[in-house]
Amino acid sequence: MTAQEQQRVQSRMKQWANLKPEQRAEIRERYKKLREMPPQKRDEIRRKWREYDALTEEEKHTLRKAHPGRPGKSVSSQDPD
Repeated sequence: MTAQEQQRVQSRMKQWANLKPEQRAEIRERYKKLREMPPQKRDEIRRKWREYDALTEEEKHTLRKAHPGRPGKSVSSQDPD
């Protein structure tokens, strides 16, 4: 594993450790549902995620204001794979 990969893994481990048990349970459930989806649906979600991730912070903020009922910031801004 490269130094960059090690740093990324360690960062994600720290983020996970800082979550409340309820947050971990919610994330596990979302992951489980994602894995049960058909591959085409997962691909569509990945595509939408990448489109969102490519937006500027200002554009993301505008979207969050326009859709307040949607989930907030995830654990990581990385690809959901």
